[in-house]
Amino acid sequence: VLGFVDGGVIAPQVHVMQKAMVTGDIIATQATVSGQVLGNIFADNIVLEETSSIEGEIYHKSLDLRAGAHFEGKSRHHDKPKSLATALSIYDHTHAT
Repeated sequence: VLGFVDGGVIAPQVHVMQKAMVTGDIIATQATVSGQVLGNIFADNIVLEETSSIEGEIYHKSLDLRAGAHFEGKSRHHDKPKSLATALSIYDHTHAT
């Protein structure tokens, strides 16, 4: 993501670049955030870079929180975090596998 996304993002790999912003949920296998996310993240592996700003809940198998990252919300470990997206977000489960 290089710009502004008003809505969610579903992809195998998502990278929200430093000056980019997503206002919605992210569902991915690998999610890296260098920019801003106003929404929940459901991903197996999440990296929050030094320049990231997240307001929402994070559901993950592994989380790499770098020094300087700003995170407001809850972090929850889960063996299948993408499966939680069906109950907690507006996305269809078939897209989150």
